[in-house]
Order: sequence, then C-alpha cells, then structure tokens
Amino acid sequence: MAGFTDWTPPRFSPTDIPTLPSVTLSESERQTIGYLQMKCTGDRPNAELTKAYYRAAQTIDNLRIAIPDELASRLRTLVGWARIPVDPYVERLHVEGFRLPGETDVNATLGDIWSASGMDAEFPLATKDALSMGRGFFLVGSGAEKGDPPRITVESPLSMAVQWDVTGRRAKAALQTYTEDEQSRAALYLPDRTLFLAQNERREWELVDVDPHNFGYVPVHRMANDEDSDHRNGYSEITPSLISIIDAACRRLMGLEVASELYSVPRELILGASAEDFEDANGNARKAWDAYVTKLRILERDEEGNVPSFVQATAYDPATFTRVIEMYASQAAGEARALPQELGLYTDGNPISIESLNAMDTMRNRRALLKQRTFGVPVVEVMQTSLRFLNNGNLPPEFRRIAVDWMPPELASLAQLADPLSKLIGVGSIPATSDVTLKRASFSAVERAQLEKDRGEQVPSAIVEALQNAAASTRQPAQTQQVNSGDSGAGSIG
Repeated sequence: MAGFTDWTPPRFSPTDIPTLPSVTLSESERQTIGYLQMKCTGDRPNAELTKAYYRAAQTIDNLRIAIPDELASRLRTLVGWARIPVDPYVERLHVEGFRLPGETDVNATLGDIWSASGMDAEFPLATKDALSMGRGFFLVGSGAEKGDPPRITVESPLSMAVQWDVTGRRAKAALQTYTEDEQSRAALYLPDRTLFLAQNERREWELVDVDPHNFGYVPVHRMANDEDSDHRNGYSEITPSLISIIDAACRRLMGLEVASELYSVPRELILGASAEDFEDANGNARKAWDAYVTKLRILERDEEGNVPSFVQATAYDPATFTRVIEMYASQAAGEARALPQELGLYTDGNPISIESLNAMDTMRNRRALLKQRTFGVPVVEVMQTSLRFLNNGNLPPEFRRIAVDWMPPELASLAQLADPLSKLIGVGSIPATSDVTLKRASFSAVERAQLEKDRGEQVPSAIVEALQNAAASTRQPAQTQQVNSGDSGAGSIG
C-alpha cells in the first residue's frame, strides 16, 4: 500500500553527497563529511519509519493469504493511533521564559533572544520531532545583520548528522543538508568555523562561504526523548509494540473493506432448478441481473410437480472484524497510555467518567513534568550558546545557571485556583503579589510582567493617599483641642 503523497521522506544517502573537490576542503574535512554520511545512513531508517506512522503515511504489508495484491493496492486503511502518545505532550510542553538565580521574574535578555527567533512557534516542532522520531535539533547562528540577536532554528533529525564526544552530549562536528532556491546545499559545523557548501551542475559540492567564529564549540544541540546511557539519540514514543498493533489493526480494516464489498449483497441459492428456468420465451439465456430480479420468483413446477427450493444464505456480519479491531484499539490504548475512547472505543450507555479523565490527565501531567526536566537541559544550553554569540564566544558569569520557566502542564481555571491560593495568602504562606503566586494562578509571563508594571504605576497614588491620611490624622487632634478649649471658656463665662 503506497503512502500518502503529502509527505515524502527526504533522501539523504551517500550517493546524494558526492566526492568533494580537494582544492576546496582539506582531507580531514572530507573524512569528517564521509563519517557523518555513514552515521546518518544508519540513524535515518528508524526516524523515517516512526515519522511515517505519526503522519499515517506508512506502508502496510499484505500477508497475501486472503486478499490479493491487486486488490490490496487499491485500498488505503490507516489509523491515526500513532499520534496519541505524541500530541498530548507537545501541548503540555511550552516555554514561557527563563529565570536566573535570585530573580523574581523572567529574564528580559533571554526572553528577547527567544522571541526574536520565533521560538514560541518553533519549539513545538522540536518537541514533536523528539517525541515522534526520538530527537530534535537546535542550531544557533549569527543574526542576519550586525547587531541582530543570535538566530535559533529547529532542524529535523532527517537532515542532521552529528559526531559526538565520548560523553555523547557535546557535538564535535555536524553536517546539515537543506534546499534553497531549488539547489542542494549543506553546512559543516566545526568547533572553530562553519563551512557553507552548494552543489554545482556536476553534483559536486563547492565551498560558498566560511564563517571563522573560533568559539571552540559546535553550536548544535540535541533534545533527546527517553534516552539511555548507551543510546543518547533517544527513542520515539511510537514504540515497536505500538507499530505492531497498528499494522494488525490496519490489516483487519482492510479485511473489513474487502468483506463488505464481496459479501454485502444478499446471497440466494436455488435447489432443483433447470437451465430452462433461466431462459426467456425465445430460448435465450436471461441476463444475470434480469434473472435475479424477476425470473427467480416465478419458477414453475416441473413435469413431476416439484417446485425448486429457494434458500437465502446467511448475511455477512461485520462484527467478525470490528470486535478484533476493538481488541487492537484496547491494546494500543494501553501501550500509548491513553483512554480507549481516544482511539474511538465508545460503549453505548456507558460514557467515560470524569474520574477516568482526571486520572489520565494527572498521569500525562506527571510525564510532562518529567519531560520538562529532561528537555530543559538542552534548552538552557541553546540559550547559553546564544549568549556566547553576543559576547565573542564567552558566557557571562551571571548566566551560568539558567532555569526554564515552563507553562504548568495542567489546565486549571482561575475559579478552581482562587480558593486555595486565597487561603494560602490569608495565612501568610505566600505573598499575594509574588511572581510565583501569579504563575500558580495560570497567568502567563507577559501577563505577569504587565501586572508588575500596573502595580508600579499604582505606587505613587498609594503613597499620596497614605500621606494625605497621615496629614489628616495629625491635624485632627489639634482641631479637637481647639474646640474643647472653646467649650471650656464658654462654660466659665456662663
């Protein structure tokens, strides 16, 4: 079964990267590119496979037992179950800003760098890559013009090949391939420089530009999902067991489609009929449909007085397949840590309970918090690399410790949070205007900054009001004493 045409895996193989002219690149650089080509060739198939399942564009192998290939090639029976273990966590992983030790609100410098690259829209692409293909990549480079903030881009693991050091966490070299103006291009990132390459008419790479930054590091960072100590590239949430269940369900859906076409027409059997019963008055054989619609219901007795018996075969029951598909959906729900209703399983008269929804949300929120801690490390490294671009390769000491300010994964309304927060404020456990309190109340970083500004604008009027009240309180005793003195004098005169 062919995949959908809206997504085709990009090609990246040794044949796509030709031998580089020795006059433009050194021998060590050509060897590095060759190593990265072979590495990408080995890492790419699994990423392409899980990406295809996420897009429901995979190829389902026909077992060739009950369905011929000619018929299977015309059917397209796919399910979107591979999105279930990915999309709920992409929705829960959103960066609001960054904090430094001792600061009560998000850092403006880091926020400007993050916003200048449009990372509010780009970061979900990285989390989607990491969850669906096992890893996502960030590239940091200079701004378009002098004085512009550093540029952060999210790159697909299908176009990246990286050589890591012995720790498996710091890049030694990286190769990125892309297309610009219908021309194949590449960039080789090295610790002291970046080489930009373009392919000529002979499919040979030519050196276009060199950026000698001399920073001593490669500005490439990997955000791996579910990594192991012996496999730093991470693993996809679309596991082999889930893929097996999806394949089985798709094959049963194909069987359901074929059975509905072959057996949906009622089958009728006639016992004891002769060939003449299917001929017209002129002795010509009736057409099949004409005989089926009219002739079968007016058969006459034969010479011996016997009447052909008429039997209708048992109608096709689709439940033969639907029950099996429901079983696969239940298995996929357990593998993807999802509710069966999210895979289309609904029981008449027994809707999903609010307790089940809350339990599922709680479990996903816990996993999202764990992924925040895991993904927060490469995000901090990306911001520190960006600061190095602003400071000639040096990291300012105050930015050696950065904390990511994540949006809370749970979606709680202000009405639900108002009562517990007001009680904590009432007993003095938390300050009412603290940035932490406002974040717990589900105010975003932008809204908290505006509230801080609004509070600052209200301070002068509050001070004026307090001074006026103090002045009024100091004048009141003197006025009271003067009135009392007048009263006593009037009494003595009287």
